[in-house]
Amino acid sequence: MANSPHDITCLLRSWHNGDQVAFDDLIQRVFRELHELAGACSRRENWNATLSATELVNEAYLRLAGRTMPEWENRAQFFAVSARLMHQIMVDRARARHALKRPQVASAAITQVPGLANTRIEFLDLHLALDDLAVDDIRKARLIELRYFVGLTAEEIAAVEGISERTVRREIRFAEAWIAERTRR
Repeated sequence: MANSPHDITCLLRSWHNGDQVAFDDLIQRVFRELHELAGACSRRENWNATLSATELVNEAYLRLAGRTMPEWENRAQFFAVSARLMHQIMVDRARARHALKRPQVASAAITQVPGLANTRIEFLDLHLALDDLAVDDIRKARLIELRYFVGLTAEEIAAVEGISERTVRREIRFAEAWIAERTRR
């Protein structure tokens, strides 16, 4: 079964137009990549909850299946949306755990963000910092999500966002510094 970007984009567009069979075919074709993405999200955020990568993909599948999706631009956009959805699932789980007043909330060791290297940040604190950044500058918050939670390169982010790679790099550096300052204890 070929998984060319064109084939995936065609399935995404068919799904957008109401073809449930296309959605089922799409998930079958991209399940392995979604599973790898879920594992990468969990590792990147040092997720220590009981939710496995397979359970995360299944939860994302259920949420995707129940939605009317916008017209899909391309395969990268689908994976960006999927990763963002997985991140939100992990945030929801962390909030639920925190609400139960458990002794330890899931924490993230953010080593990919230069200003935050070797710093431990509570998972929810990082999420709240991103929410605050989004209030000031939604695009910078989105760029951070695409880079660190989705794992897209500057080139891929530029294509998804319709901006230059130089702008992507500049805005990510600014956002990293902003998050570092916001989460410093």
